[in-house]
Amino acid sequence: MNLNDQQELIELARECTWKTQDRLRQEEHAFIDNACVFVQSTYTDDFKRYLALGSIPHIVDMDLDLAEQEGREKLQILWKQSGMFELLYDRSPLFAGRPTLPIGNLRASFLIIGDAPGQGKLVPIHNEFDRTLAYGPSSHMLRKALLSNGLYYDCWFTNLCKLSIRENAPSNAEQRALHKSILDQELALLVPERIITLGTHVHEAFIAMYDARYVFKVPHPAWAHRTNMTPQAYGQMIKERLHA
Repeated sequence: MNLNDQQELIELARECTWKTQDRLRQEEHAFIDNACVFVQSTYTDDFKRYLALGSIPHIVDMDLDLAEQEGREKLQILWKQSGMFELLYDRSPLFAGRPTLPIGNLRASFLIIGDAPGQGKLVPIHNEFDRTLAYGPSSHMLRKALLSNGLYYDCWFTNLCKLSIRENAPSNAEQRALHKSILDQELALLVPERIITLGTHVHEAFIAMYDARYVFKVPHPAWAHRTNMTPQAYGQMIKERLHA
C-alpha cells in the first residue's frame, strides 16, 4: 500500500468514531481484495488512530519495502493458500455464511481466538469478507480493553471457525475440524508467544486440539459488555490473567 493510500485511510479514520466505523470498512475493502498490508515507518498518533478503528493486517517497520514484502508473503499463506477465499463458496448447512478474515499485527506476540464470527444480519453467503473481532459491541469492548492495557498493537485476532454459525450457536467439533487447517497455518506462521482464548467454550475447544502451554483463558468480551464492565476494568483483568 502506498503512502497516499495510507494517508487517505488515516484521514477517514480521523473523522470516524466506533459508531461510524462502517465508513472505514467500506474504503478498506478495495485494499483487502488486493491482500495489501498496512505499513508505516513510525507509530504516529494518527497511525494508531487508524489501527484502533481499521482492520487491515499490518507490520510496523522502519524499512517500508521489507515490511510490505513480509506482509504480502504472510497474507498469501494466511488468506489464500490456507483456503480462506474458498470459504466464500462454502454453502455447508453447518454454517450461515459471513466469511471472516483474521487480522492484526503479522508479528504479534499475542494471538487472540474467538469461536466463530457473529451471524449478524448477513445470513446468506455473500461476496465480501468481514474481519475478525472488528465490529459490534463485543468487538469494540475487546479492542478498547486492549488499547487501555497497552496490548492492542501486538495482537493477531482470529476465530476457531471462519464462518458464522446459525443463530450464533457455539461451534461443535465437526465445524471446528473443517477450519482447523487454517488455524494450523496461523499458529505455524505467526508463532505467537502467548494465546488468549475468549471464554470457556473456546478455551476447552482449543486445548483439545493443541498443546495447552502458553494458553490463557479470559472472559468473553460479550460477558464484559453484558455486565457493564468498563473497557479499562476488562483490560486490567486480561493483563492480570496473563501474569497470573
